[in-house]
Amino acid sequence: MATKDCALHTVDMLPGESVFRAYIGLIWFIPCSQVPLTSAVAKVQQGVNSLVKGNPILAGTLRDTSDTGSVLVEQPDDAFVTVQQSTAPYSLQEMDACGYDQNRFSRIFEDMPGPTPEIDGLPVLVVRVTGLACGAAAVAVLVHHCFADAAGAAAVAYRISMGCEDSTPLSPLCYNRESISSVLSKFNPAAPTCVEHVLQMDYSSDSASNLRFRGPIARCQFRITEEALMRLRKTVDKDNCGTNALILALLWRVWTRALRIHGSKCPFTYAGGPADMRNHIGPLIENDCFYMGNLIQPVPMSAPVAFVLDKTLGEVASYVHKCFTGGISPATLRWYMDGAEHDIGSILAKTDSPMLAFSNMRRPLADIHHLCFGMNCPPLSMQLRSFDAPFMFFAVDDGCAGFLLNSNLPTSVCGAIAGDLEFADYATLVY
Repeated sequence: MATKDCALHTVDMLPGESVFRAYIGLIWFIPCSQVPLTSAVAKVQQGVNSLVKGNPILAGTLRDTSDTGSVLVEQPDDAFVTVQQSTAPYSLQEMDACGYDQNRFSRIFEDMPGPTPEIDGLPVLVVRVTGLACGAAAVAVLVHHCFADAAGAAAVAYRISMGCEDSTPLSPLCYNRESISSVLSKFNPAAPTCVEHVLQMDYSSDSASNLRFRGPIARCQFRITEEALMRLRKTVDKDNCGTNALILALLWRVWTRALRIHGSKCPFTYAGGPADMRNHIGPLIENDCFYMGNLIQPVPMSAPVAFVLDKTLGEVASYVHKCFTGGISPATLRWYMDGAEHDIGSILAKTDSPMLAFSNMRRPLADIHHLCFGMNCPPLSMQLRSFDAPFMFFAVDDGCAGFLLNSNLPTSVCGAIAGDLEFADYATLVY
């Protein structure tokens, strides 16, 4: 299944491509104890079809517009929808604002310019779970750690609660709003007052959502405490071994998008993990453009949803299903970085190739050059900010427990980001 022609599958992202609200990931949590992995793809396909059908922006294509304050989306029925820049989904806003000029390399998770009280610009996380508490915790933690932004977490909770008649989930987009609010309010970050500042429940409201904001939307950056992590692990399903595979299978969108903006085509660099791991379990897909550990095949952002599911999710679900039912220990899916064998720091310092690295998040590394994954380590963004190569880092813990994603894009590529702009610690930790 090797792909020899990179150009056929790696195209510049320009106005006219299909728009998917999945730039961080169309993320589905499917507890494997309740949903067999063999049927996971069908369920994801059903949900994606429903989501795309119900959202004209998702189904539309971008068109150029002379109005710099908005982007134009053409729908399949030849109608047009104008989305104001201040409230556009992030992918639309980024395309309109940056034009995908190869000489400008903007951070994927860049702060939204100007006030966006409805937070339409923040990615919408779609989480499919069987338990409301699990869904609420997942939403809260994903947004907290991906954006280090308590206000954004509240905003996403607000957005996904729109259209829900009551606390009973009528669709994958509906959650128990009070449960989400409770998790957001009680979760114990380093700056809990930030959550309290922006989040307020209006129990007298008659509208679809009773989640309201108060005061300005402030960014709250923090590191999760070990105590909070342990509490969270007890909250979320423990048998959710399908989580990693399905999330990783969709997070390629972020990586692909970063490389496309950067202008890189191939080859890609694989780093991290025992050198012989590929011989032990073998790559799922390997081609001349990309090798992503042993888990997934990257697919161009412009690919149809069906193609993504057929080529990525199906193979990942099958692979993980075999791992967990065929006697292969989940520990096999753990990656390690060792200062002597896998010095990611010095590799990154010497290359301008895009790189993907795996490691085990519990293995603390001694210094900034080898990275550090202890609870008291500096933010990964600080550790990685000096590297010139686009870099995405995944750390998978126990194969079935959680992952940490760090997508810190360089400040020095083409002089795109001025001087001393701060990177937030964009890390996602899910259990």
